[in-house]
Amino acid sequence: MKTVKNLALVTFSLLLCMLIIGTKVNAPNETVLRVEPKKSNVSVGSSFEVDVFINDVFNLYGYEFQLNYDTNMLTITDMKPHMEDTSDITFFFQEFQVWKYEINDDLGYAWLAVTLPYGSPEGQDGDGILATIRFTANNPGVATLTIPLHLLGDPHSVAIDHTVVQGKVTVGAEGQPIPSTFDDETPPSGFIKIAEGASYTNQASVKLTLSGYDEESGIDQMRLSNDGATWTEWETYTNSKKWTLTPSDGTKTVYVQYKDKAGLESQVYQDTIELDATPPTITINSPSHSSEINSFTTEVQWTGTDTGSGIDHYEVSIDGDSWVNVGNKATHALSSLTDGSHTVEVKAIDKAGNLATASSSFTVNAGSNSGALYLEAIMGASVIAPLVGVALYLKKFAKKN
Repeated sequence: MKTVKNLALVTFSLLLCMLIIGTKVNAPNETVLRVEPKKSNVSVGSSFEVDVFINDVFNLYGYEFQLNYDTNMLTITDMKPHMEDTSDITFFFQEFQVWKYEINDDLGYAWLAVTLPYGSPEGQDGDGILATIRFTANNPGVATLTIPLHLLGDPHSVAIDHTVVQGKVTVGAEGQPIPSTFDDETPPSGFIKIAEGASYTNQASVKLTLSGYDEESGIDQMRLSNDGATWTEWETYTNSKKWTLTPSDGTKTVYVQYKDKAGLESQVYQDTIELDATPPTITINSPSHSSEINSFTTEVQWTGTDTGSGIDHYEVSIDGDSWVNVGNKATHALSSLTDGSHTVEVKAIDKAGNLATASSSFTVNAGSNSGALYLEAIMGASVIAPLVGVALYLKKFAKKN
């Protein structure tokens, strides 16, 4: 077990070396690794938490950081990387591997190294908490939380360029009230996403992804609105929230405003989504219901409409077999049919995920003794039989003479 663990650490160390010497890649926006809140005001004996937060990262596969602190003033009591099943405010939304987890209160550092599972083809994008660290304040003073070691990498072992924002903790004497005002004159910023940034939804109940940022005093509260005029009460800030859009189909906008611990309010941020809860309509034109065809092949034709998000694609199934995605075509060829009854189904799926299905049952009558071939055989026999009779009569008459 020790050998395996050592091998894992060697493997991760090699990865980090590759990140150090590898080509750097820049995210679409500047990636920031930061301590949040940037400034914390606490008193001796109190416990408080800071987050190691990442902003605007693209294709993150693994990260490593070492956070240093003043051991004369602070003690770490816990450090946890965030997982989906332990917090709604998480960065990696899937299973991950912790390669290094170390808290050293003698030297004053917390060290964490994490990657996605080996072989993951894609990294994670966006914003989120990499880890939460809980401290206890022991002595008054001002302590700086620095991150001297910091590495970010993508699935190809390429280092992700980024900047780092440090943190500061002011510890007051025991029993001294924690200051309610901060040296903060900058309002917070942030954004909002509805249904993870989707363009359409067929449900009025959606999940909001919320991100507020304030590097001075930190985000404290938020409020939401469906119209930008009537707001919820200010509530504790969180990175995700279930929300109900206004009823009826159409374009929906959700607004958010953030407030920091200094009481400064952000501008209003918004996101839009198209609510489409109405399924499309579909009609099979051919083969018509209860019709008979005289061929082992035929073409299914249909008409589909959707006045909301629009048709995304159609799917076809014959006699209960698996569905075939035919894209946006309104026709599909059926072959290798057999004599007898058949049922064809066509499914229309719109861009919001609503669906409608139509079916048509028909009969194939294409055997050699059926349908047009059968009539042709009868007609042929009605002509040939008299001719054969005449030929036999003439032959018999010739023998007599």
